Amino acid sequence: MGSSWGAEAALLLGALDERVDAVVAFAPSAYVWGRVDNDGRQRSAWTWRGEPLPFVPFDLAWQPGVLRGDRAVAGEPADASGRRTGCRASGGVAGRAAEDRGSADGARRIG
Repeated sequence: MGSSWGAEAALLLGALDERVDAVVAFAPSAYVWGRVDNDGRQRSAWTWRGEPLPFVPFDLAWQPGVLRGDRAVAGEPADASGRRTGCRASGGVAGRAAEDRGSADGARRIG
């Protein structure tokens, strides 16, 4: 069982480890997400048996929309703090995630 990052780990283990019979995940993601290191490079957040899993990269050029009152009036939905980094998990990006295995340096090990 897991939530958020733990839900991602639970689903990955359920999919990859034959010893797992059932998984309970709260607020899981449909994708394996990457992470951005201090050097700005994106890597997979997870590995399986020492190999990085394919991941969806963050769109580092994403900017939040403009807030007017409590509504976003331009651009994408805004995060009021302006600190969230957007990501693209549709179309070609999600498809490329299956091919781009990134680098294992510092990735979380799940197996």
